[in-house]
Amino acid sequence: MKAPLWNGSVCQSTVCISLSNAAADAAGLQAAARVYRTAQVRLEVAAADGDIGLGPLLDDLAARGDELRDAAANGGVALAVTPPVFSAADLAERLRPGEVLIDLFSLSEGVVATAVRAGGVPQTRFVHWPRSDRVTLAAQWQEAATAPDPAALDTLYLELRSRFAEPLAPLISPCGRVYVCPQCELSHLPLAVLEDAAPGACVSVVPSPAAFALLRRRAAGSRWPSGT
Repeated sequence: MKAPLWNGSVCQSTVCISLSNAAADAAGLQAAARVYRTAQVRLEVAAADGDIGLGPLLDDLAARGDELRDAAANGGVALAVTPPVFSAADLAERLRPGEVLIDLFSLSEGVVATAVRAGGVPQTRFVHWPRSDRVTLAAQWQEAATAPDPAALDTLYLELRSRFAEPLAPLISPCGRVYVCPQCELSHLPLAVLEDAAPGACVSVVPSPAAFALLRRRAAGSRWPSGT
């Protein structure tokens, strides 16, 4: 299996648009946003497949970004569509001793987990777990939690720990704080199960590696508590 690109370097960008000031050209702006997102998806799919010929896709994404920016300007909205880019080294500098950031990349045949620690070299582990099985477990978990059905939740939790948390233990332990960035169906699973892979650790979920870096950088320049 080809290794995917680091999520924080190419993927995981998000464009948030308010149409409140763009009523005059709302349809054009929405169309441009859809085209831009399509270009993003093409790039993400190619990256996930290990395709190294990303140059044309990056150029196309930049062109679609220009079109989106122009469409927004026509509606009176100043829009920046270039996401902040953070390398693994940037993330390592923002992590404190005892912390680890786990980026989860969802593939059809399994999950690629990339771990970054303060001052360390990123490590990657592939967990064989077909997407169909992940989606089924997530749906079963939601159903059991809604019922609620404690017995079913216990059974599903043990399965999740066996198939997901235990294989990741070498990446996570030892640590005191785990920041996990899930993707797709992984967001619907109880990721606190990763605490079983590192006894004594506390798990926090963040949207993406880039979001974590932005929050940590903001916290460093504010009066927020040091545990943010």
